[in-house]
Amino acid sequence: DPAQTSRPGESEGAFRVRLRDALRESRDAAVEKLRARFAPQLATLRDQKAGAEHRIEAEREQYAAKKMDSVISLGASVVGALFGRKIASRANVGRAATAMRGIGRAADERGDVGRAEDRADQIAARLAELEQSCEQEIAALEARSVESVVIEELRVAARKADLQVDPLVLVWT
Repeated sequence: DPAQTSRPGESEGAFRVRLRDALRESRDAAVEKLRARFAPQLATLRDQKAGAEHRIEAEREQYAAKKMDSVISLGASVVGALFGRKIASRANVGRAATAMRGIGRAADERGDVGRAEDRADQIAARLAELEQSCEQEIAALEARSVESVVIEELRVAARKADLQVDPLVLVWT
């Protein structure tokens, strides 16, 4: 608080201790307020990051399934062509075409995995940037100390109304 004043008869050391305590309380309140301000954004980005990681896993599973389907389809067409009656029969050509389309779909799924990973990386970068910004602001608040506070000495002249004289009593025995 910029308007702190020492109490009558308080030493400079005691005043600095009181200032340090007040500054610490003020700083802690400001840090909590800052964390509360950043909390919704951080929570949103953390949720998005978790969703992006889930999406990556789903895309990888789809890619693995498509790849396996393509391999099985291609293997079936090769086996059918080798052990069938006609190598260039309509069934063998159809199976080969289906296998090639499956390979194309697997490549598309691989692209989906890459896009999901890129999205997760972007979210992670935004999250790291926001966390760093929050930590920098907290560090700036914590950098303030009592030693950096300028204490200005101000002499206040006594006024007649501020003086109180105790009655003088004289006892003679």
